[in-house]
Amino acid sequence: MRAVLFAPETPDAFSGSCRSQPSILLLTLDRPFLQHIIESLAELGIHRIELVVSDRPDAVEQFVGDGTRWGIEIGLHLVRDPHRPYGALRRLGLGSDEVFLLGHADRAHRCTLPAPEEELPSYHLDDEKQSWTGWAWLSANDAAQIKGSFDFEALASLLDDHRMETVSTLLSVQTPAAYLAAQRSLLDGHCSMALRSGRELEAGVWLSRNVTLGRDVILTAPVFIGPDTRIGAGARIGPHVVIGEGCVIEGGTQFEDAVVLGGTFVGEGLELRNAIARHTHIYNVEIGDGSEITDPFILSAVRGTSSKQRLSRLAGRMLGLALLAPGLSAAALARWRKRTENTVWKVGNGRGGSKELHTWLGSAQPSSGMAHFFEHVLPSMPLVAAGGLDLVGLDPRSPEEVEQMSPEWKEVYLSRRPGVISEAQVQFGDSASDPERFAAEAYYAACATSAHDFRLLGRYLRRLVKR
Repeated sequence: MRAVLFAPETPDAFSGSCRSQPSILLLTLDRPFLQHIIESLAELGIHRIELVVSDRPDAVEQFVGDGTRWGIEIGLHLVRDPHRPYGALRRLGLGSDEVFLLGHADRAHRCTLPAPEEELPSYHLDDEKQSWTGWAWLSANDAAQIKGSFDFEALASLLDDHRMETVSTLLSVQTPAAYLAAQRSLLDGHCSMALRSGRELEAGVWLSRNVTLGRDVILTAPVFIGPDTRIGAGARIGPHVVIGEGCVIEGGTQFEDAVVLGGTFVGEGLELRNAIARHTHIYNVEIGDGSEITDPFILSAVRGTSSKQRLSRLAGRMLGLALLAPGLSAAALARWRKRTENTVWKVGNGRGGSKELHTWLGSAQPSSGMAHFFEHVLPSMPLVAAGGLDLVGLDPRSPEEVEQMSPEWKEVYLSRRPGVISEAQVQFGDSASDPERFAAEAYYAACATSAHDFRLLGRYLRRLVKR
């Protein structure tokens, strides 16, 4: 049994939120909206889906593939006019006695298989208008009556003589307001097609893997938080909030009736209500308008980490582990010599934000050469092995030093992770002036790669041996 899905054009209101993806791929609870539809059709017994696309077909094809991940077949068909796509039905090779399910990929509800003796139904909302939902069971004879010039309204009129079956809930991504309403329906459990992943921490609060919550975070059900997401201290999340994968939410933020799409950094103290946020774009559903945020400390995209950078970081941690024993010995010696108190370093997290790193090491760098190696590098190996510091990165600083930076310098500093060995240390040593340190860190933030890190480490070791 087949289903024919028509994927309409993404509404203009979603242009800032979608960017490189169509609206049918927007995160809806724990997965893209189209995935909810495909999974419900596979559960219904559909073995092949004909997906008719006009808007960004490359993104759709990359996501669905050939359908094997769901145990079905998916065929992709292109049309030029997204408002009159129904002429594609004639190219699908429908059998003379074939019955198929016709639907639209920007709206969804639970469908049922019609009994063989029943008249084929079309689905309508159970309200005063009883408007067509965009879903119906059709025969090949019905498809033959659908002309290529038909738009949605013409197709709905053609189905007026079908047996009407009503549904109470319709999920939709046709508008930002409908998208938020769909999230609320899924969070409240009003639609049975929702397949939530993650662990239910308490009633109505779902946390996915590797979610980090700061102290005094308040989660008000219903809330869904995607994997690899960090939420800062004092944040208030909920009710009816969905946060996507790989987000960084700073402390003091307040979300209610909101969606934060994957890979978004939200700055400290930002309030989101009836809104959709993605990277640098916020759409306010209440006023019906969106805006672009240019300040990266308010809203920005989380910078991804390449596989080479991850390997470089892993190599640094392995070296730190190998030097752990001499590092602890050097740390004890340095602590006895300097007798420094516990200090706090302000370090960038590589995602446009910052965190505090507690250590007894002073923020002031030792002189240089062997003194720097024994009093700073070796004692820092436990932090490198634990992942708090990278072997090569930017110099950690005290919170006071960070606050005194210019806005441009602070943005550069927080865009990269801290390290024991820095560009400024290799280039200028401890005698570097503020302009030289800024230039070195700006250069490192712009061109830091695993190869560059290894070159810096090699230069540092060669200079150490020469001395």
